[in-house]
Amino acid sequence: MAKVSPLVAMCFTQWICGISLLVILKGDIMSIPWQNAKTWEVGLLLATVASIIPFYMILVGIERLGADQAAILSTFELPMTFILAAVFLNEFPTGGQWVGGGLVLAGILLLNWRSKGEQGNGKNIYKERAD
Repeated sequence: MAKVSPLVAMCFTQWICGISLLVILKGDIMSIPWQNAKTWEVGLLLATVASIIPFYMILVGIERLGADQAAILSTFELPMTFILAAVFLNEFPTGGQWVGGGLVLAGILLLNWRSKGEQGNGKNIYKERAD
């Protein structure tokens, strides 16, 4: 990532995924219903909103924040999916799903709390050694 921009990395991986799809389909791309306009709409939405944009954003996050902080922030994907499914798809979670979502949120908070504590301790150690 230090030598390659997020845009180049994203384009490279998306092309590899596209070529892999052709290999899986064994070159028979006509098995996809291309004449259906709904297929194009859903395909473009899935490609951009669910694949290209999030992947590009995580690469930009890694570049700007570093891999540690980007990994912690990327764990918010699960609770956001949980919330967005309820808001947009009208799928409300069961009791077990609430417990699971709470555990994920607790894990995110613990990771963030732990990493901030380690950063603070590391700064004090280096200050003491410099003195």
